[in-house]
Amino acid sequence: MIQNNNFTPLAFQKEEEWLNHNKSYAFGAIYNLFSPNSMLLPFQIVRPHRNDNIGSVELYTRDGELVSDITNDIISLGLVVKPFELYGYDVIVYPAYLPLNINVPLGIFYIKISDGVDTWCSEMLTNVSSVDGYVKVEWWDNEDFLLEDGRIVYSGLKYHNVVYLNSKIGKPEYKFVEEGETRDGYFFPEKQLSEKVYKFTFIAPEYLCDAMRFIRMADNVLITDEVGREYDCDTFLMSTKWQTQGDLASVEVEFETATIAKKIGSFQTVLKGGDFNGDFNNDFSTDNGVSMANVILEFSVYKNDFARISADTSLVYDVKVTADVYLINGEVVPIVGVIPAGQSVALVTNDKLETINYFDNMQVEKLNNVDNTNYIIKQK
Repeated sequence: MIQNNNFTPLAFQKEEEWLNHNKSYAFGAIYNLFSPNSMLLPFQIVRPHRNDNIGSVELYTRDGELVSDITNDIISLGLVVKPFELYGYDVIVYPAYLPLNINVPLGIFYIKISDGVDTWCSEMLTNVSSVDGYVKVEWWDNEDFLLEDGRIVYSGLKYHNVVYLNSKIGKPEYKFVEEGETRDGYFFPEKQLSEKVYKFTFIAPEYLCDAMRFIRMADNVLITDEVGREYDCDTFLMSTKWQTQGDLASVEVEFETATIAKKIGSFQTVLKGGDFNGDFNNDFSTDNGVSMANVILEFSVYKNDFARISADTSLVYDVKVTADVYLINGEVVPIVGVIPAGQSVALVTNDKLETINYFDNMQVEKLNNVDNTNYIIKQK
C-alpha cells in the first residue's frame, strides 16, 4: 500500500501529479520551501530492498529545464543507500552538510533521483542568497526512528532534519502553576511554577506538516530565531488550521526551553523558651519543640574597643564564642565570650582591644550536651 506520509523536510513523490502544487485545489501555487544558497535540504527516501545504486540525480528549474547533472557531486557530499535487507527495504539518505559544487542561481528548483528502477521527483525548493532572518528548526533522534514500513535513519551518520521558516518568534505566553492547601481561609502554597512559552506562526503545506509532526517525539530539538538566538527545546507543540483553499495550513508552534522558575514552600522555626513556671527567674524551658534550629551569631564592633556578639533570637542554651580580633595596628588578640541562655547579646573586651579592625577564626562552642541548634556565624 502506498502511504501519503512524508517524514523528512524535502518530500519526494514517484508521480509528479502527486506533488503539492499539482493538486487540483492548489491551482499551481508553489510553496516556498527555503534552502540556503546552492544547498539542498536533507531528505530520506524508503524503497524496496535491491542492490541497485543511485544512477542519476538531476537538478531542474521549476519549468522543467535541466540545470545540471549533480550525481557525482551529491554522492561526494554524502548521499548513501542504507540497506535493511532483513526488513525488506533500503533508505536513501542525504544529510545536506555542504553546498553543491555548482553555482545554483536564485529561484525555484526541484531534483529527480533514479536508481534505474524507480524515479523520484522532489517538491519545489526556493534557493535564497541567505537564510538570515528566517526561523531555523532542526531536529534529530539519537537512534533510528522505526516506522511500520520503513525508518528515519540516524545511527551511523550525522543526519539532522532542517527547515527554514519565514516567521518570527514573539508574543510569548506566561503560565503559572501553583499547588498548596487552604487552611482556615488562607492559602498556603507548597510549590509554584512559572513557565515562559515561546510562540511563532507560519504557513505550511501537507508534506511539511507531515515531517514536522515528528518534532514533538524527537530526542533533540534546536530552534534558531530570526536574529540568531538558539533555543534548546524541552517541549514542542504544533497546531494546524487548514485554510479555506486546502493546500496550505496556518501552523502555530509553541515551545518551552530552560526558562522554568520554581519555588517550593519553606518553614520558619520558632524557638520556644522563657519563664515557664511564672516565678520570674531564669529557668528557661529547654523544650524548643524541634530537633534543630538555625541561629545567626553576628560579630560586630561596639565603641571601637568592644566585640559585640549578637544572636537573631534569644538563646535556649548557654553558648561560648571565641574569635581572633585583628586590630588596626596589626596586632591579633584572642577573645572569649559567653551568651547566656535567655539572652541574645554578649559584649567582650580586654585591655589589649584598641580600635578593632576585623574578626577571624570565629567559633561556637555548645555548653549543653542536649543543644542541637545550628549556629551560623557571620561578620557585620
